[in-house]
Amino acid sequence: MINVEKISSKKTIIVVCILVFLIYLKSIFFDFVNFDDGAFIYENFRIKNFNLINLKWYFFNYLNGHYFPVTMLSYGLQAQIWGVSPMAFHVFNLILHLVNCYLVYRVLLKLDLNTFSISFIVAIFGLHPIQIESVVWIGTRGGIMSSFFTLLSISCYLDYLKRQNLKYIVFSFLLFCLAVLSKSAALVVPILFLLIDFKRQRIYKRQVFLEKIPFFFVSFIIGLVAINAAKDLGTVSEGLAQEGGYLDIKIKIFKVLYSWSYYFNHLLLPTGQTSMHFDPEIIDGTLPIKYYLSFIPFSLLLVWTALKGLKTRDFVFWCGFYFVTLALVINILPLGGTIVSERYAYLTVIAGAYFIAKILDYYFKPKIRNIISIFFILIFSGITFFTMDIWKNSLSLHKRSFELFPTSAHATASYAKALARNNQAELALKIQKSDPLFLESPEYLVNIANTYFILDSVEKRDSFLEKAILKDPSNSHFYFKRASFNIADKDYKSAIEDLNIAIDLEPNNFMARKRRASVYFLIEDYGKCCLDWEFLNQNGDKTIEDNLKLYCINKTELINKMDTSKVFVSKDFRLEVLKDTLNGDSILHLFKYDSIGNLSEKGQIENGKYNGRILWYYPSGKLLRKGFYFDSFPFGKWKEYYENGSLKAQYEYASGVIDGNYKYFYKNGSLWTEKHYERGALLNVKQLLSKNGQVLEIGTFKNGNGELNLYDEEGRKTDIAVYENGYLKQFK
Repeated sequence: MINVEKISSKKTIIVVCILVFLIYLKSIFFDFVNFDDGAFIYENFRIKNFNLINLKWYFFNYLNGHYFPVTMLSYGLQAQIWGVSPMAFHVFNLILHLVNCYLVYRVLLKLDLNTFSISFIVAIFGLHPIQIESVVWIGTRGGIMSSFFTLLSISCYLDYLKRQNLKYIVFSFLLFCLAVLSKSAALVVPILFLLIDFKRQRIYKRQVFLEKIPFFFVSFIIGLVAINAAKDLGTVSEGLAQEGGYLDIKIKIFKVLYSWSYYFNHLLLPTGQTSMHFDPEIIDGTLPIKYYLSFIPFSLLLVWTALKGLKTRDFVFWCGFYFVTLALVINILPLGGTIVSERYAYLTVIAGAYFIAKILDYYFKPKIRNIISIFFILIFSGITFFTMDIWKNSLSLHKRSFELFPTSAHATASYAKALARNNQAELALKIQKSDPLFLESPEYLVNIANTYFILDSVEKRDSFLEKAILKDPSNSHFYFKRASFNIADKDYKSAIEDLNIAIDLEPNNFMARKRRASVYFLIEDYGKCCLDWEFLNQNGDKTIEDNLKLYCINKTELINKMDTSKVFVSKDFRLEVLKDTLNGDSILHLFKYDSIGNLSEKGQIENGKYNGRILWYYPSGKLLRKGFYFDSFPFGKWKEYYENGSLKAQYEYASGVIDGNYKYFYKNGSLWTEKHYERGALLNVKQLLSKNGQVLEIGTFKNGNGELNLYDEEGRKTDIAVYENGYLKQFK
């Protein structure tokens, strides 16, 4: 049997790291999950575009209630090097966890623990199921990254105490700054330093406090920023609303006790792993029974260690380490609907494992103690290996939450959404409609609408989305969602209207701006498309730079840069600055060519869109059509010509649509048809004539409704067009 006491320090860390690597190896093949991974990484253009604009954004903005610029920086750098691949992100998380195992080992050596305690703690830290969430969930990288810098900072502080060299405390401070900029959980590090001072029997004199002023100052500033970030998301205010302010003080006390003791209890009995542990249901002012009993095991442990197991200074240090590392997440302030999360205990595991090691060391002889510890470590490793499959993908993750919390609206919504996205929309709809909260909450109404969209049920989709908008008309996401539905229906006009509302409500809604630009591009309104692209480009989205160069031309900038009168951009078109003969202004013209080099189009360009006279040509060079654009919209009188030069059609535009009389002619110059439009709607056909002037039968069409007969040049009826309220509905 392996005797842990005889294993050298180096062998200990090697064995643990090999086991950690083997246990977590399959996690590198896991997918992203729809649980912050999208907002933080694969839907975040600031991660996909690593540049100075976005680098600055990381440090001066919040994201989903979090302020963690160094973590964002790690995402951005990784995406720049390997792309947005879930495997690459999982590999980085695993490497970071392995490094942290080594750092825990180094810190414990400097704290002068015995070989067994070090080996046991490092093994529990690396292999226990409580660490799965921190290691496997890409979106919570801030925890393990912050812990990485925290452990380095503690290690440097211990070196400072040993060597009394100021460079170590400077390094410690710099690493601490990186820790709090990775995640605000590191704010408590200065208190850990005071605990280390107590353990090392430092006298609390002036120097002890002065050297920590920079640490506490940074903690205070970043703490304020973190609170503002949480308020920005609404987690604090929502939590207080759920609590009804500060409710019954007894309930509050027992919830805090439960939060504090949960992580030690979970070390002993790792069950119920899930992404979210929701607040308990309070019935008649009473919590579930486990909330009144959960603190007993940990309390007994503390009593035992106080009486038998530890020296006073060791007891204070390790109790302090446990409580301080959890101080920010124990529900003194509500945590937005959750009461505990395994990821909160990433470093706390060290103290919990230390207490367990002391019990084993006290009651059992080394050989029996080693057998027991190895047995439990192997058991925990097995649980970790199989339990991490919960995080394999979004469906498995949210299914687990739903199984554990079937009455939670949040768990239900997330699971139903995952089902719908995995071709199980019917089951998703059944689950959604089984929860009455779905019919009350606007967010959940949108989820139902999305399920109906997947089921291709347009009427019900629109009905539920309208209900959501009526309940919360100021939510920009709802209009963005409706715009997405309209785009799928190819109703681009309505899509733009909804995207305009979404952007008015949330000017920095970059997804809405990018979606609106894509719609403008589809309808060839390059001017407005370019305005959105330019806004996105200026705010760090460099993916559209090629589009800007190809489609968006700034007349003033281009004229200023030109040394000659012509700029050849490609074989398909060129730009040419011509002088206006009336006032001498320089006007930029776009010349387009067909595949064999014939001029096909010529028009005036301003700010990337047509603005002025535009002409189209036949391959022979004869004029095909001419008109006028005003701010990218066709405007005024337009004419079309046959290739022999005779007039083919003449009509007028107003506000981008045909408005007024429309006349169409035969090649011999005689009138074919005369129609009347109002704001793009065909209301009447005044005349319909054959080539020799004979009156043709119109059909039942009148006042924009009915069937309109269509004829070829020889007067033969070819089709019947059916109109409704002035718009074509179908051909017969």
